[in-house]
Amino acid sequence: MLRYKVEPVIRERLGKEFGQPFASRILALPGGARREFDAVSADGTVVVSIKTSSGLTSGGNLPGGKINSCIADLYYLSLVQASVRRLVLTNPEFHEIFTTRMRGAIALGVEVVLSPLDAELQAEVDQVIAAASSEMGPLATEAVAVAAEDQAEAARGA
Repeated sequence: MLRYKVEPVIRERLGKEFGQPFASRILALPGGARREFDAVSADGTVVVSIKTSSGLTSGGNLPGGKINSCIADLYYLSLVQASVRRLVLTNPEFHEIFTTRMRGAIALGVEVVLSPLDAELQAEVDQVIAAASSEMGPLATEAVAVAAEDQAEAARGA
């Protein structure tokens, strides 16, 4: 649900901002590996990763797995050649947590941007997160969310 509902919304916003269409695309990395990015401009000058991660865990702890997943995205963004390299976070609480935690530790030329979802779509995202949280303990929920993101990225890269 997150990939098919949230990513198109963010791609549309990026399209308006940069005046060109965006699509997910697999790009070559300097070492020869390939990685799929959630939104790449038609001319390849803008490369974006999108995360819908929520704030604190249901136990009130920092979401370490989600933070590490975003750090991995920042790393891959730092490797691609593009005029604009951006990590888009859709949740204001997680954006605050992540940018505070990463202050002074983000590669030059890579930006972290908040692009909040409208209330209706955010409610859908929150329902997915709440359903996962109620079915499992907090650590398992976080692990499943990170694994699902990783699995989706691997499937797109295959």
